[in-house]
Amino acid sequence: MLTDIEQLEKEETKRLLNEFGMPQNWLGTKFIITAIPYVIDKFCSGEKSVMNDLYKYVAKKHKTTSSKVECAIRYFHENTDIASKFNISKVTNQRLILLIANRVIEKLNI
Repeated sequence: MLTDIEQLEKEETKRLLNEFGMPQNWLGTKFIITAIPYVIDKFCSGEKSVMNDLYKYVAKKHKTTSSKVECAIRYFHENTDIASKFNISKVTNQRLILLIANRVIEKLNI
């Protein structure tokens, strides 16, 4: 069950990606939306490296594998112009997730 703040984080992530014109029906988008509340929670609790655990967490939520989660998120940023939306030249999964999480944190004043 999602907490109210997790639901707000998911909604803000959806809104942000929609604002950027990102495809909402892609698997990578769904994985990113699931990932952001997890990353924000870990970030706020002081954990530094969360990507390996993140893939496992999202995979479990979507009943798939960690490697499919990693691949779908990579496909997302390689096949959209998300880098230009954040005004960066090179995107990695970790950088993308952290940029989106930071933007959500800013919008929600967490």
